[in-house]
Amino acid sequence: MPWAERSATRLSPLQARQLDTLDTLRAEGLITDDFYAARRADISPKGLQAPAEEMSNLQLTFWRTLVDQTTTLVENVAVDLVVLGNLTSTWALLPVQTAVDLGQFMGHEYIWNEYGPVGVREAPVLDLAQIGIVRH
Repeated sequence: MPWAERSATRLSPLQARQLDTLDTLRAEGLITDDFYAARRADISPKGLQAPAEEMSNLQLTFWRTLVDQTTTLVENVAVDLVVLGNLTSTWALLPVQTAVDLGQFMGHEYIWNEYGPVGVREAPVLDLAQIGIVRH
């Protein structure tokens, strides 16, 4: 895979913020030790860790395009062979289909990764009291 091996101890920023909030609530005596242990286990389950580093939009676009082109190539060869009936016509049409699909897909992915909702997403603010976790 294109990303680095995941670290066994690294938490996502969201998990780190949740654990900090949970530690603060415990230090202030607002939650019991049993409640703290149960919520801590829920927040940082084993095997669900953040990747070592994030990919840039350009890298993400490249890898998604590579996968899309591989699957599209196989599909185009199969469909063209069935429709056209001979291998020579299939191979002659394939570069045109690949070039058009590559341009369309890479342009779409780059624009989506750059300006779509993922690019503007922020980590949510946790208010444990509002969702009923803090008990008095």
